Amino acid sequence: MEHGSYVKQIDFGRFVCKKFVPHLYGSYSACGCGANALALLTGNPSENFGARREDWTSKIMRVYLRKHNFIFEKLTKCAVTNTRFWNHAAIGHQHVVLMSIKLMQNEASWVVVYQERMYHNFEITKMKPYELLNHPIMEALIIKHPSWDEPVLPRRPVLWPSGPGMPKLYGEP
Repeated sequence: MEHGSYVKQIDFGRFVCKKFVPHLYGSYSACGCGANALALLTGNPSENFGARREDWTSKIMRVYLRKHNFIFEKLTKCAVTNTRFWNHAAIGHQHVVLMSIKLMQNEASWVVVYQERMYHNFEITKMKPYELLNHPIMEALIIKHPSWDEPVLPRRPVLWPSGPGMPKLYGEP
């Protein structure tokens, strides 16, 4: 993650999601982690991204997100810590973060993080406390789509037939 500067202040409140619905596909596509991360976010199947790419650069990701009406900000060390309070929590469980993390020598991978869950190639794992020490962040974008502002529909009560005048169920006297 880049160091950045304290000049620009990000309003992290505008990135809070009321609902985030990841688009999960039944099988891993060999198109690469960048295509799979974008498919998870947009619902556009990763096969539609064409041949496998070895380098899903941040620029490619940002162009695609912008083209599909996502708002995002690049996260830097200074952007996240631009406060005078040591116990701040600029980014929380209600934010969606797209990250490129270093997995091993000469290989990074794109993942999506939301509510302490990490989505990588349509696999969901719980974030472990030392995850980002073992797999350092190369680049991170806090993202949001306008559809994630739509309110979550309340659960409807299930009404079971009972009482006088209701049809009898099989086996009832």
